[in-house]
Parts: sequence; C-alpha cells; structure tokens
Amino acid sequence: VQQYFQSHTIAEHSEALLKNPRDAQLYNRRGVAGAHGAWKLRMAMDDFDTAIALAPDYKPAYLNRGKFYMSLILAEPDAEQQQLALAIADFNTALQLDQSYAEAYANRGLAHSVQGKYELAIADFQQAIRLNRRHAVAYFGLAQAYEQQGRAPEAVEAYRAVIRHLPAYETSQSKDLIREAAGIVGLSPAYLIGSVDTYIRLAQERIAALGGK
Repeated sequence: VQQYFQSHTIAEHSEALLKNPRDAQLYNRRGVAGAHGAWKLRMAMDDFDTAIALAPDYKPAYLNRGKFYMSLILAEPDAEQQQLALAIADFNTALQLDQSYAEAYANRGLAHSVQGKYELAIADFQQAIRLNRRHAVAYFGLAQAYEQQGRAPEAVEAYRAVIRHLPAYETSQSKDLIREAAGIVGLSPAYLIGSVDTYIRLAQERIAALGGK
C-alpha cells in the first residue's frame, strides 16, 4: 500500500512538472517521494540537483539532498566518508541560507555522530532543540551521542524527552530520520520498521539499561 501511494505521488509530481518544468519545489517533492520509494536512486538525486539549479537559495532541496546522501550510507558502506562529506556540505549550505533551520542542525548532528564527532553532534542537536523544543528526532540523536560518551544521566533525560515529544512530532519525515539514525549507528534491525511506538519502546529500554526509572 505504501509503495502504491509513493508511486502515485511520484506520478502526480511528474504530471505537474510537465506543466511547470521550472518549479523547484516540485522537483524537490518528487525527489523526496522517490528517495523513500521504488524510484531509481539516480533519478531522485537528479531531482534534488535540478531543484537546486533552478533555485540556489531553496533550502529544503539542500536538506533533502543531504538526507539522501546519508541514506546511501546503508546501501553503499564503502563510500561512507564521501557520502558524509557531501551530506554535511549540503546541511552547511542550508544553514548558511537559514541559521534557524532546526532540521538542518538535527541532520548535521546525525552526520557528525556517524563520524564519531560527538561533541559536534551534541552541539548541533542542542541547537535544533533550542530552535524547536519538541524536536523528538534531535532528542533521539542527542541521547545516542550522550550514550557514546558514557554520559548516562544526560542520555536518560534525552530519551525521556523522546517519549514526551515523539507522538506529537509524528510525521513521515521525522520517522524516516529516526529510522535512518537507528540503522546508521548500529541499533538492532528490529527498530527499522518505523513505528512511533517502537521508538518509544526503544527509549524506555535504553532508560532501563542506563539505570534510569
């Protein structure tokens, strides 16, 4: 069913582009739909590239292309460092265009976490949270970065924030980011199904494992 709706959405955007071939937003939206569906990877990337070429100041295209580079790490692990560098460059550009772009901070934090640069990751997640106090994805990344540093009390508090804020933050985009975060940092594949309840359970399990109540 999900694949049907993704394909349907791609078809709708393609039809709209026939009428508006210079609409950067449409290319960006079709790229997002393709990146999460059966669309060929190269075609999804081409859509993001085209959106940026048409509108160099259109920040969502940089954000989504950066996220797409991050998703390729799972498919192309040998190219991890190259994909990370490209992703971070896009997140940086998005932030140059808008320094209050919480999603770009959260995604760049994830990229820094994959690189093992946890202080940079924590700074980015914290900035995302300052900009959006209910940013459950940023709390999730922050908790994992704290765990990697052995900072259990801070990790527990961040996981508690995930439980508080995730239901209200439920969007397909946020779930996709959490799913990518869980896979990239090596959590059990059981957590890749994308259910909000699953990530709440994960947070509860990590709180218990870290000695929280």
